[in-house]
Amino acid sequence: MLQGKHTKYQAPLVLANILAPVIIKLFDDGLHKLMLPGGVLILSGILEEQEERVLMAAKKQGLEMVLKNQIGDWVSLAIK
Repeated sequence: MLQGKHTKYQAPLVLANILAPVIIKLFDDGLHKLMLPGGVLILSGILEEQEERVLMAAKKQGLEMVLKNQIGDWVSLAIK
C-alpha cells in the first residue's frame, strides 16, 4: 500500500470503510503508518464476528481500540 508511485502522506485521522479481511491485509501493508503520531484510525465495514481479528491485527502493530460503535451486525472502531 505504501509502495509505488504515490506520494506518502500522514494524517491525524485516517478512515477506512472496508471489509475486515481487507483491513487486516492493509495493516500488514502499513495502513497504521499513514497516521501521524497520536493520530486516530477509524475503521468501519466490519462484521461483528470479524471484530476480534481486526483488533488482533491492530494490536500486532502496537495499536489499541479506544472506541467502538455497533449497529446490528456492523462494527466501527476507533484505534490509536
